[in-house]
Amino acid sequence: MYEKTKSHMLHASVSNLFDNLDILIEDHKDEGMSSSISLACVNQFEINFVHSAFGITSSTSKIIVEKSEEMKSIINQAKWCRLHNQDVFVVANYEGVLVYDAKGLVMMFWHGIQPNTDALDFNLFCRGIACVDNKFICVGSSIGQVLIITPHKSSFHLYKTRHDHDVAITSLAATDDVTCKVNFVSADDKGSIFCYNFTAQSISNISQTSCDGIPCTSVKIADNDMVIAGYMTGYINIINSLTGLVMARINAHARILTSLDVIKQPSTGDVYAVSVGEDSYIRVWEIRNKSKLQIKQVWYHALSDVQPCGVKFCDKQGKSFLTSCYDTKEVLQFSRT
Repeated sequence: MYEKTKSHMLHASVSNLFDNLDILIEDHKDEGMSSSISLACVNQFEINFVHSAFGITSSTSKIIVEKSEEMKSIINQAKWCRLHNQDVFVVANYEGVLVYDAKGLVMMFWHGIQPNTDALDFNLFCRGIACVDNKFICVGSSIGQVLIITPHKSSFHLYKTRHDHDVAITSLAATDDVTCKVNFVSADDKGSIFCYNFTAQSISNISQTSCDGIPCTSVKIADNDMVIAGYMTGYINIINSLTGLVMARINAHARILTSLDVIKQPSTGDVYAVSVGEDSYIRVWEIRNKSKLQIKQVWYHALSDVQPCGVKFCDKQGKSFLTSCYDTKEVLQFSRT
């Protein structure tokens, strides 16, 4: 179904973090040219970027915080957020939240969480990034808070905080599909998942999954009132986002599931999920939830001598996807045959 078609070379290797890959696709319709794609992966204290447009590819890295070795703040996650009038690049680390322009060159906003500026408390950190309604940048924290940041005049400000979790947040997800009753989801170190209806007027908690103590490593919102979550056990849970009940559990990977991504095919309405784990396998799942829930593995591939830690579909049709691997500079692209 898929085969490796291309490799994108990073400036430096990739850290062993969950969901350690993000992409930004920009359409150039006004110029009558094809879209450009940018990739970003975290490498300890810096971000590796690859920009590819009009047949030209460039690879760069940016050190987010230049400090002494004892004060360097390891980055936990980095992701692009598409707002109404601009794309921004958001970084979550031990110091707090940093918002940059789309190319990661200019810092536009910073919100610190450390009480002492002279020494880092490594029990405090930010992790998990999502953008809701093209307006709200949501970032999770180690104390279970979700920091909600919005544009304000020519910069940004902390709009409000939400505190439903009692342990560290591991992953956040959002959808811009207006038909979904649940458009924001948060997951934590105990495996609890909270589903919300997030609007400019209110944030309503719709459901919560039962807590089993297994950390959730990655969570995504699918169509048909489904949330898809991956865990440290290698399992994938298909959850009803309106009730919080687990509809199905897939024994997807033999080791920790490190990343997953979800798309809904516009033509058929079927949901496709791609997952990667420390067992070195990439697996693609077809999920149908019409008259009854049907799950089928449609493709798998074992990578040789590498451990994937990030995966993202490149388009809404699922024609291709990218995967990054720990301690390598190569981002692999797989395309449908």
